[in-house]
Amino acid sequence: MTSSSSLEKKLKREIASRKAAEVLLEQKSFELYSN
Repeated sequence: MTSSSSLEKKLKREIASRKAAEVLLEQKSFELYSN
């Protein structure tokens, strides 16, 4: 039980960090194009 829940948390954290990275990339590219 505990191993699966910790694995789930790890997965969610990975997905969240990936989404944050995508948003950051989008913002950076938008700044580049707008200049």
